Amino acid sequence: MSASTDLAPAAEAILARASRALVPDHADLVDGLEHLNRLRRSAERGNPGQIMLLTGESGSGKTTLVRWFIEQERGRIRRETGRSAGIGFDGLVLSDGPSGDERPIVYVSVPSTQSQSALAAAILRAYGAQAPDQLRKHQILGRLRAQIVGQKTKVLILDEFHHCVDEDRDRVVKALSELVKDLLVSTKVHIVIAGMGLASKPVDRSTQLNRRCKVRFPLAPFGWGESRVEQEEFRSFLRGWEAAMDLPEPSYLDDPARAARIHRATGGLIGFCARLMLNALEYGLERGIARIDDYFLAHVYDETSLPGDATNPFREALVGDEEAQLEPVGERLVEREAADTGSAGGRDRRAVSAGNARGKAERGHVEKVSARSRTAKGAAAA
Repeated sequence: MSASTDLAPAAEAILARASRALVPDHADLVDGLEHLNRLRRSAERGNPGQIMLLTGESGSGKTTLVRWFIEQERGRIRRETGRSAGIGFDGLVLSDGPSGDERPIVYVSVPSTQSQSALAAAILRAYGAQAPDQLRKHQILGRLRAQIVGQKTKVLILDEFHHCVDEDRDRVVKALSELVKDLLVSTKVHIVIAGMGLASKPVDRSTQLNRRCKVRFPLAPFGWGESRVEQEEFRSFLRGWEAAMDLPEPSYLDDPARAARIHRATGGLIGFCARLMLNALEYGLERGIARIDDYFLAHVYDETSLPGDATNPFREALVGDEEAQLEPVGERLVEREAADTGSAGGRDRRAVSAGNARGKAERGHVEKVSARSRTAKGAAAA
């Protein structure tokens, strides 16, 4: 597939909106957001620091959930206070505080380290501060406490916490427990520990942290049974997600056959679903196609699967119909534009449709590259 330079502004807006989309009727995500909000409210009341354990296998939606929580908090702050919070990789930042920046929610992707000082330094960097090598552990912790209190952090999210846990070394687990306990007690910050199974070890092995653990919230993948009833939960999730993304062209993600293919490709894991579909949407937008298309889902799957994996579930939908899958939607959108200009999707249609001519010109190149990808994978398998 040919490389693209930049998306048109309208296409960037569509992709940004899709990336921020929430699924209000998905039970696990709704429950998870409610627990995170309770934790935040507890911190705002000045209660002693508490913990939420958010666990699940890779791709189960842990990071997706905390990112949605951060996005929701930005909206709540704007509605309730009129203040505008910036959102970035490290969480929320309010730049209009009377004494400088305020960071009500801080997000840290925990590095692979088993050093208490290294973890504290990583958290410190999320505040825009540094820990020079000559500092001792108590000095790093002192700076970190000052940043948490000074920037008025209510919730500290430690994602991928399993990276720093070694279940065979009690000394490491104890050191991590001591660090978490120190921050809870000295700053009253509330902490979300997110990660795979090992992430819970410092809490499990500490009586004090166990008492401060407000909730344990495991995330599990969607199932896919034989009957429509058993499949409805995942289809409902896809239906709600598509509605929340408000794309200019319908994608029919909840179609039984398409939903089955998405489930086969992702194992029903929310994080994998998000990456697969957003990447496919971006490929389409580069060519003026403003929907999540089987053709681009197939291409993304080819790019991310292991060499020799010939089980691309989206290829079966393209047999004999690859040309139709890339049919530009501009003509159909123009006919419907007058009725749809009131919605965000409708406002974006005219600008996106302008990219369809480029999409037609690139179609032959796309098909050749995809064919080369399939040939290379087959050769690797042989």
